[in-house]
Amino acid sequence: MSKSHSVDILEAGLVMKMARAPATSEKLAREVLQIKRLCHVHPQQMVPVNHEGSIDGRTFYTLEKKSGASLSSIVFDPNRPLPLKRLALQQALEQIKQAIAREQAQAPEVPLDLRGWLELEWQQVQPLHGLLAEHPTFNGLRFEHSFADHYRRACRFANSERFSSVQAAHLNFHFGNVLQHEPSGQIFFIDPDDSLKGLDPLFGLARFAFSFWHEIATEGRGSVLVQRDAGASHYRLAQAEHQQLLDGIPELRSLAGLHAWVADEDRRRLYALTVYCFLRSIRLNAEPAADPAASQANVQQVLALGCLSLLGASKP
Repeated sequence: MSKSHSVDILEAGLVMKMARAPATSEKLAREVLQIKRLCHVHPQQMVPVNHEGSIDGRTFYTLEKKSGASLSSIVFDPNRPLPLKRLALQQALEQIKQAIAREQAQAPEVPLDLRGWLELEWQQVQPLHGLLAEHPTFNGLRFEHSFADHYRRACRFANSERFSSVQAAHLNFHFGNVLQHEPSGQIFFIDPDDSLKGLDPLFGLARFAFSFWHEIATEGRGSVLVQRDAGASHYRLAQAEHQQLLDGIPELRSLAGLHAWVADEDRRRLYALTVYCFLRSIRLNAEPAADPAASQANVQQVLALGCLSLLGASKP
């Protein structure tokens, strides 16, 4: 849960967010404005604010009630068949694709220096450069490229591709922020990321790609086991059902599984933005260095592994 605000479900089923202190109220007020902007861009998908105010100097707002389940609860539901999970993801991806197209169509567009954004994040995780230079194994197979290799490739794409800065973009289509109404399959969006205002709208799809590993690393959905042998790290998912998700759903297994929802000329942009997404999350969520003898991977190890797993078979 964010340190800046609380999230509560009221008796009527409404979701209410409230700043924890007056000092963090401005962040929530900006979020309300961004939601209102996005309701004009995505009138059928964006869940609107139905009430806003302030209590003791702390901003709050409630969202209009929508019945449905988040993709997080769908994907990690042990009782839901794999084909239905994949169908839900594909239905969401089609709506996300259309949403990003609407966001990109807004004018004016301003060129974005993604190379600068990448380099700043890389500098801030300097203590983790050793981890990010490793070539670990996952299920016994060694990754040909390290996270550092993917970072350098992302920097090259940041130089060669054109990225745009758009003010009204969601940027946060991770599984917890995409709702599906069943049985109609209608998709709704909540919680845009105002802190990244100005980033290329395609980052929203990178956030979707990153979601599976984010849920395991930071949301308590599971864990990753790690062994150290002669200086090398060997990983495997602790829960067999999570490996079954990767094996059975191409959209989770590899960035290439999302290529059906992105134009050919945008694949390099998606690759670079996905590296940025993982790098930023590693910086924000990194834990103290783990005991080398620990059997469970820490947050930064899980996120680094997730990036390698997603990008290892991707050829933009």
